[in-house]
Order: sequence, then C-alpha cells, then structure tokens
Amino acid sequence: MPRLRGFDPETDRRSVLKAGAEFVENWLVPALTDRYLRTPPHDPSDPLADISIPLTRFSQFGSAVLGLGDIDEPSIDIKALAAIFDLEGFTAFAEEADAHLIVPDFLHDFLSWLFETIRELSKARQEGDRIYLYCPLPVWAKFTGDGVLLLWSIDDAEISAFCRQNKRDRKTQIQGDIGNIILVLYNVCRRYWEDFYLRIPKSSDKVPKRLRCGAAQGSVYSVGSGLDYVGSCINMAARLQKLGRLSRYLSLCILQKGIDIEHNPVERQISLSEKRQLSGAPQGGELSMWSKRNLIHSIKRTKPY
Repeated sequence: MPRLRGFDPETDRRSVLKAGAEFVENWLVPALTDRYLRTPPHDPSDPLADISIPLTRFSQFGSAVLGLGDIDEPSIDIKALAAIFDLEGFTAFAEEADAHLIVPDFLHDFLSWLFETIRELSKARQEGDRIYLYCPLPVWAKFTGDGVLLLWSIDDAEISAFCRQNKRDRKTQIQGDIGNIILVLYNVCRRYWEDFYLRIPKSSDKVPKRLRCGAAQGSVYSVGSGLDYVGSCINMAARLQKLGRLSRYLSLCILQKGIDIEHNPVERQISLSEKRQLSGAPQGGELSMWSKRNLIHSIKRTKPY
C-alpha cells in the first residue's frame, strides 16, 4: 500500500491534493474492486455474492428515495431571499461520546424554538382569525444537518394583489418586506444567545454558543414536485454564513445586491461596518456585513397576508 506524504505546511497544496487523488484512483479503487466486486458474468457460487433481496425491493431503488416527488415535473422559477442558519461548532458537539443522547434532544429544542421565534418576530397583531404580519413567512424550509435553510418569496402574485388593493407602490412594498425579513434574521441570531442558549440545559460544554446566518436574494428553481430548490443565491447564502467566523460580533452577512437603498427603510438606518467584494458574487454583488454593534431597528410596516 503506498503511503501519502506527511502533511507539511510548506508543501504546495496542489501537490498534496494530487497525491491524494492518485492514491484513490491508483490504489484504493482497484483494491476495493478486486476484493468486493466481480464483473459479470460471475460464478453463482461466488461467496461474495451472498446478499439477496426481493425483486420488488430491488426495483424500488431509484430517484424516488430522494423524496422529491415527480422529478419530471417542469421547474418553477421563484424570486426569493435565501437564508441559512448555521450552528457554530455543531460538528464538535455532535462528536461527543454521548452524542446519540444529547444531540437529538438539542435539535428538537432548537428547531422548535427557531420556527416559533420566526413566527413571533413576523407577527404584528391578531384580529379575530386573521394574523397581520410585518413580512411574509418562509415558503419552504430544509434541515441541513447543522442548521436550517429557509426561503422567503419576495415577489409573488399575493404581494402584487395586496399592492393593487391597497394602492401601494409594489417596489417599495417588496423592499419593505426584505428589510423586515433582514430584521427577523438578525433578531433570531441575537435571541439565540440571549434567550435559547442561556435557558436550555447544558448537557455538554460544546453546545453551540452562536447561531450564524447568511442571506442572499435571487432566483431559485424547484426540483421535482417543489419539494426542493436550487439556485445560486442558496449557494451564496451558504458561503456568507461562514464569514461569521471572522468576528465574534458578526452574526449576519447579507449580499447587498437586490436591496434598493432608495426604497428600503432598513438601509437608511444601518451604518455598514464593512463592505467587501466577495469572490464569485454576482456583478454588483457588494457584500454588507452588519454586526450587532451597528444595527438599528427600522420602523416595521404592518400589512395582512
């Protein structure tokens, strides 16, 4: 078995990656193939071919196991704001000796708290059986293993109909929604420490102490029966949340592209601590990193949905 070179910080990174790729391609895959796989036709008496399953079960293995519904359905384009919440240090927490006992309980409490908090922050008031909101609720959510991906629809028929009915400027209304969604994201990150973390049982000293969030606006496209979505703004949101590692004060990172300063009340009340051009960001995609030190709450707008 060939040996990989020991890691040397001075060694060129590409050389290390090349050595790893050569190891997998030239030794590992051939060794596993020779040990475990046989190319047909093979001997029915081969002791390695001793696994049998019902034909119906064999036939059921396909794209349906992904749980995407009908993958032949046409994709739907949605204008959305994607936000990814990430539990900082979750990997170390999940590697605890008794992780099978403490991690599920933690996730149950965290996920219940997260959705309840988003619902609470979005609510303005209740009149009878109607709830008036500061901004729409997310239209889709997905657990990512160490956090949650959320999508808000920011330009749909319901918003347009509301603007026509109430004689409001559509662009101003949409930007007001975006501003209030940003405030929801920020306050969720803030409340995680001030509320959730301080009151939950500390079964481990590695319980994640901070919730980071990255958000970006753009188009997302449905996969299958609308049970999953893909889009560059989702990938960008994932990259942005990782920037929270740069500072213990930085909890929310947002791609400024698509946020109109003229029409957005939040922008006028935020002093940007830092602006960077993010590699790979869309043209004009200046990065705004807003920390809890300089974020001032805007005046929220109330409207029914």
